[in-house]
Amino acid sequence: MDVMQTAPRGAGGAPDSYRERLSPPLGVWLTAYALALGVLPICLPVMPLPAVLGLTALAYVVVTFAVRSWAAEVVLERGELRAGSARIPVSLLGAPTAHDAEASALLRGRDIEPRAYHLIRAWVPTAVTVPVQDPADSTPYWYVATRHPEALAAALVAAQGRATTA
Repeated sequence: MDVMQTAPRGAGGAPDSYRERLSPPLGVWLTAYALALGVLPICLPVMPLPAVLGLTALAYVVVTFAVRSWAAEVVLERGELRAGSARIPVSLLGAPTAHDAEASALLRGRDIEPRAYHLIRAWVPTAVTVPVQDPADSTPYWYVATRHPEALAAALVAAQGRATTA
């Protein structure tokens, strides 16, 4: 489920925290469960019914954990941006840029920068890029998939403003 929360407010009234879970859409869940249901016709002719039902239930549990693991979280709090398992202080980031679906597709495809950090989810068409301004880091920017690019960019700007005044 896609959830966005804003908490404390920074300079200019813009939120300086953000949270979003990039969960797969319903179609992915339904397809995965339909595939798990395929255990029934495969096993039913060669196994007793209780074993087949138990195996089908196990397949549903495995599918649930697998599909949930495809979700990533984008979190901005306490002066740190976390995208998936990567994290970076906002003080090491430049000005964020929100991208629509067309621009994001180019950044994921033809214009991809291999040295950049990419949090990509196929079901999230929009993104934010943020330049990394750490001289010790060769990563030029972070590409972060988000369903709310303007909100994430505004939260980053507010968090950066708060980090420079703190």
